[in-house]
Amino acid sequence: MSLTPGDFSRPVVLEDGAKYDEYGIRLPPNVLEEFGLLDEAWYVKFALIEGNYEDETYCLSLHPLEKPMYCVSGRIVPSTRDLP
Repeated sequence: MSLTPGDFSRPVVLEDGAKYDEYGIRLPPNVLEEFGLLDEAWYVKFALIEGNYEDETYCLSLHPLEKPMYCVSGRIVPSTRDLP
């Protein structure tokens, strides 16, 4: 699964000067089933950083969404799926 431009929320600069982009994503039912997840909405913090070998390194924070988030495609809120 990949992030889309619509999942983008905002750029963030931390106190140490590190720059990240924040995204919010709602996982589709098939992904929730495949990985046994209950949380539908997720927070992603992502950055591309040049590495020691001229490669790019992906830095990622990934956890269930804790509060409402505004993204390019609209507002998403924390939610868990209902199971029978």
